[in-house]
Amino acid sequence: MGKQIIFSIIFWLFSFASFANDSTIVYKPFKIITGDYKNFALDNLGNLYLINTFNQIKKLNNNLDSIAVFNDTRQYGNITNIDVNNPLKILIYYGEFSTILVLDRFLNVRNKIDLRKKNIFKASAISLSYDNNIWLFDEIENKVKKISDEGMVLMESNDFRLVLDSLFVPETIIDNDGKLFLYNTTKGFLISDYYGAIKKVNPLVNLKYVQLQGNKLIGFQNNKMMVYSLNLFLENEKNIVGLSMVAQKVILKEKFLYQILNDRVEVKIVE
Repeated sequence: MGKQIIFSIIFWLFSFASFANDSTIVYKPFKIITGDYKNFALDNLGNLYLINTFNQIKKLNNNLDSIAVFNDTRQYGNITNIDVNNPLKILIYYGEFSTILVLDRFLNVRNKIDLRKKNIFKASAISLSYDNNIWLFDEIENKVKKISDEGMVLMESNDFRLVLDSLFVPETIIDNDGKLFLYNTTKGFLISDYYGAIKKVNPLVNLKYVQLQGNKLIGFQNNKMMVYSLNLFLENEKNIVGLSMVAQKVILKEKFLYQILNDRVEVKIVE
């Protein structure tokens, strides 16, 4: 048993080393979706959610066939963020109106949360929590808060200004494995527990489209992907062939790369 464990560890380290040393990843064209899109999201079932310039949301299945449309585009202004971590509970955030819409899998509105009625007037980022509640960062109070579907505050951190030497306002919140990963472009990643106790600050700055892939934090600079291993505390970078310098957003999912360009969404597959 001991030899088997040692062999597994060596194999895992070798696999990671091979991944780290492969400094170039090549993606070739797979599919193109034409249209004027400004944002998109991808859930864990492979469904793609496209947001066009009129704030309409179109849901495509993993074959890229249209299966649902959200057309309520006039009430709340521009969509600031969409969270599809749970395909059965989709969050749409309208920053101008401090309003969150909760949609079902058919993109029907299940609930509306007016954060202003709960004295939250400016949230810089939102995310679904592990227990199907909602994380947000209250920019006025400088706190991470977890709220219910009714907008009740279930938990909140201390004021970050009391524990950090400079102002930290995250643009992205990722909930994973008992931790929150908060990202600010000029400050890097701040990692905390669910109670707001800060565990680590990682200065991976000036990244776009930050994501968590397994145990690796990734983000993009020009045509490079920056990778940080949470297990080994190592950083490396990879050249991405097929990544556009003018992409408006990029998502990696398994062997696929998704990116928005001016008149289309490109889906590419690793070569």
